[in-house]
Amino acid sequence: MGNNWQAHAQISPVVFEAYFRACVLYIDCNALKAGLVDDPVTYPWSSCRARCLGFDDGLTGANPWYDSLGATPRERQAVYWSMLTGYAQRMGREMSLGGAVSKHGDKVATHGVG
Repeated sequence: MGNNWQAHAQISPVVFEAYFRACVLYIDCNALKAGLVDDPVTYPWSSCRARCLGFDDGLTGANPWYDSLGATPRERQAVYWSMLTGYAQRMGREMSLGGAVSKHGDKVATHGVG
């Protein structure tokens, strides 16, 4: 029994990162999946607005994984929005930010990386 437990307890950083990413995207898309909102950035009880639009929600702190998505806040927001929309599409949901604008004045769905 001990050998089996030890083998399962060892997890590589790559597996952990993929699992962590899946958990973050699941949480940020959960209100969309449940039909509570049409756009996850409008749900006030997730970190989606902070990650996609750059607004300080007072709860979402520094995160090395999120910081690694790009060199600038705009790059990170664009990459995260792309990941989030891909996740939503795999759930069979389409997302649109409509008139949502980041704190930088960009529409997140249309601003480019770089």
